Amino acid sequence: MLNQDVLYGEFEIDGVLEELIQSSPVQRLNGIHQAGAGCLVYRQCKRNKYPCDLKK
Repeated sequence: MLNQDVLYGEFEIDGVLEELIQSSPVQRLNGIHQAGAGCLVYRQCKRNKYPCDLKK
């Protein structure tokens, strides 16, 4: 899996780390907002628990 980061540039993630990132428990973090129910009130809130560096 090729990843792009602002600080470190382009780098490859493979093996066990790629399997972990692709697992359903880690992928579920995409749907969990950091602000919790506050995101229902403040629509501009876009942050979630999924690490920003792992987004494609």
